[in-house]
Amino acid sequence: MGRVSATIQCGETTQCSKRAGQKDRQRARVSYMVEGKRVCRETFMFLHSVGNTQLRNITKSYLQKGVVPPSKASGGIKANKAALCSDDINRVVTFITNFADTQGLVIPGRISGVKSSDPRIRLLPTNQTKASVWRSYETELASKNDQRVAKGLPPHRSAKQTTFLNVWRRYCPFVITSRPKIDLCWQCQKNNSAVYQSANLTEEDKLGRIQTQTEHLAHVAVERNLYRDMVLDSQAAVKEGRDGEEMHYSFDYAQQMHFPTDPDQPGPMYFLCPRKCGLFGVTCDGTNKQVNYLIDEGMTSSKGSNSVISYLHDYFDQFGRGERVLQLHCDNCGGQNKNKLLMWYLAWRTLYGLHDEIGVHFMVSGHTKFSPDRAFGLVKHRYKRTFVSSLQDISDVVEESSVNGHNIPRLVGLEDGTVIVPSYDWQSFLAPFFFPLAGIKKYHHIRIQQ
Repeated sequence: MGRVSATIQCGETTQCSKRAGQKDRQRARVSYMVEGKRVCRETFMFLHSVGNTQLRNITKSYLQKGVVPPSKASGGIKANKAALCSDDINRVVTFITNFADTQGLVIPGRISGVKSSDPRIRLLPTNQTKASVWRSYETELASKNDQRVAKGLPPHRSAKQTTFLNVWRRYCPFVITSRPKIDLCWQCQKNNSAVYQSANLTEEDKLGRIQTQTEHLAHVAVERNLYRDMVLDSQAAVKEGRDGEEMHYSFDYAQQMHFPTDPDQPGPMYFLCPRKCGLFGVTCDGTNKQVNYLIDEGMTSSKGSNSVISYLHDYFDQFGRGERVLQLHCDNCGGQNKNKLLMWYLAWRTLYGLHDEIGVHFMVSGHTKFSPDRAFGLVKHRYKRTFVSSLQDISDVVEESSVNGHNIPRLVGLEDGTVIVPSYDWQSFLAPFFFPLAGIKKYHHIRIQQ
């Protein structure tokens, strides 16, 4: 409006320099100027990001009212009798915050799926949605209005669901709903339940329960930082050409895939019994590449230690970097990783001179998100959108899941029974030469040397 008011001509007579006599002005005229230079109307609108109708309305408003903010013909929100007043909004905000204080969880530290670090964050249970909270608000407000009417007082206005959600989004963004999750930390669940049930306890008891969860999260943070440091060290070793000295690997199982599968699944296919394909991944964190072992259901019947060791043995033989110091990270699953058989195998590798030293590091249960999960996510994302009819199609899915060659497929066997990666009975082979490690379940870090 300031630009328009500076160059508009709205006098009683025209100001044409080419005529000696001027005429009575019939309409206002605007000379559009940008940095002292005259431009056309289209250029002026483009530079100021306004449309033809908006510019015409601004000019009309200036001629009628002068330099004042333009107003809507309807009067705007102030003239809207259906709009909530400040007291109504305050009642909505008070209800949401009180509901969060009684139903929500106060979780110290990082919350999965929440980027904000606001200490006011309240996490509502999974069975509470924003729509269900609004229905609770409607029920409570209706009860209060009945009491006010009985006393001869006017009832409070109720916010409809859309307005309720808008107020929530604007004034209470720290109250969030949670989605169902899997593979959560049992210790975190117990601590969070203890914090949730501490509403009527003393401040000392509340602080004690929060302190327990804080100490647990601090322990998790230490383990996570150790893992990140090892990954960064291995990446630096590859860049500097020191990957033959020490290297870090991570390995894990993923959920099974099925074939045949069709992203546009026809009805009759739902009733078929698909063939299963297991997925075991080993990531070299120095090169950021993962070898994915595709295990047809005819190749193995379990995810036990013999299978894990057989795939690791094949990986070190075919894809290893020849490192003398080997660092391994895996989850805390006792049946697959944290057992005597895997320790025997790693000790066997050092005895045969394949490595000088091996470190095995187990992630804290429930906090096991690491490199293989990223690669598995890429595979599953591609798998859900691809027609798969055979084991070779799954291999193609793995190879095409990353444009930079992050995922490498390796078939354990074919549908016709051909074995590519053999599975050995390591337990029978190693048992005569080793003794069980007592109390292995309580260790998080194990080092094996020659």
